[in-house]
Amino acid sequence: MQASIPMQNLRSRRSNIKGGDTHGFGLGTALPYSVMKALENNPEDTLVFKCEFKGNRYTFTIHGADVKGKISPEIPWYGPYWLAQNFFSTTVIEPLEPVSSAK
Repeated sequence: MQASIPMQNLRSRRSNIKGGDTHGFGLGTALPYSVMKALENNPEDTLVFKCEFKGNRYTFTIHGADVKGKISPEIPWYGPYWLAQNFFSTTVIEPLEPVSSAK
């Protein structure tokens, strides 16, 4: 099941996540600690997070089981570089502008 979660509802809905769900999120360029914690607490869930940052489009597929031990309440936001480093096997990075070939 895939659900699109608006930013304003994400924190309030995190307690309503049911096991095995896939959730979409595409606002902003970082994920708050509360979202990462909700994933950690629901290891069977998956979050697909899409954002644009510094000329690239990032798509992160983050499995709740893969979050365990990687987050800290002392880090309030998790941005594209951190997410790419920690979830590189499930990250797609695409340039926003086509790369022209040099002649």
